Amino acid sequence: IGYNDRTNLPQAIRSVLTQTLRHLEVVVVDDASTDGSAEVAERISAEDPRVRVVRLTENSGGCSRPRNVGLEHARAPYVMFLDSDDVYDRHACKNLLLTAERTGADLVAGQVVRLHLDQQKETGWIKRLYTRRAVYEGIRDNPDLFFDPLSTNKLYRRDFLDSNHIRFPEGVHYEDSLFSTKAYVHAKRIAMVPNVIYYWRVTQEAEELSITQRRFEINNFRDRIAVHRMIDEFLHEQGADDLKVWKDYKFVRNDLRLYLSDLPHRDESYQRGMLQMAADYLATVSDETLALCDPVERVCVHMIRRLDLDETLRTVDYLR
Repeated sequence: IGYNDRTNLPQAIRSVLTQTLRHLEVVVVDDASTDGSAEVAERISAEDPRVRVVRLTENSGGCSRPRNVGLEHARAPYVMFLDSDDVYDRHACKNLLLTAERTGADLVAGQVVRLHLDQQKETGWIKRLYTRRAVYEGIRDNPDLFFDPLSTNKLYRRDFLDSNHIRFPEGVHYEDSLFSTKAYVHAKRIAMVPNVIYYWRVTQEAEELSITQRRFEINNFRDRIAVHRMIDEFLHEQGADDLKVWKDYKFVRNDLRLYLSDLPHRDESYQRGMLQMAADYLATVSDETLALCDPVERVCVHMIRRLDLDETLRTVDYLR
């Protein structure tokens, strides 16, 4: 999927076309670009029949609609997702597909490497999950999987997604979190491989910052909370309230801390707005979850629940 990314798009498509797994298709969904991205994709399609281009007439403002449209057009029995500014490792599709066929897993996940282009360095993404091959008979075998909510480093059986009505939620950001939660909960078997699958290219110099880089916008945090509430509703509907403990553990240790680390640099209006939203949501977080967290995180949650901004900021100093 892509929007106004004609510079990076060819590299993303090539990373699929040059896979060691040759029998595949590429569905490029252009989200109503205005920079000629779709024309770039169509020129590549004219050279390689494995590439098809779908153009949306109106920009969706996010990743969900293009991915859902891509699923409507995809014909293969297995599917993966790629963003236009990222690339696959050359063996990504083969490594995931062979594992899916060997294990019968509903989804297979592999390593993500973050390429920090401005700093010319690489960092692993949740590396502890991908130290060895593993097969889990559902998410309860390893609820630590909630720490990897990405949809892009995974291969899914198409009939598994269809039979469980798993699609991306439209109209909200952080859509991966809900999509991946549904996949994790519905999957009867989940396989993990230690291979690098996905290169997540990160730059601060982009003309338009990515969603994850716009934490300075209060609506960004509002979207994050909204998706977590959608996840909670889904878990309740599935009779999986026990999993909220582990999902919330990830929220406190990862999501919340991301925003708290930036909080001292925001103006007071943002700080108080964020604190109120966080307090409202943290009211639903159980003592069982907090018992899993470290002491400073528990103190921070306590101060947020009290709407005590000064003490929250003081505690954030310890977190940082």
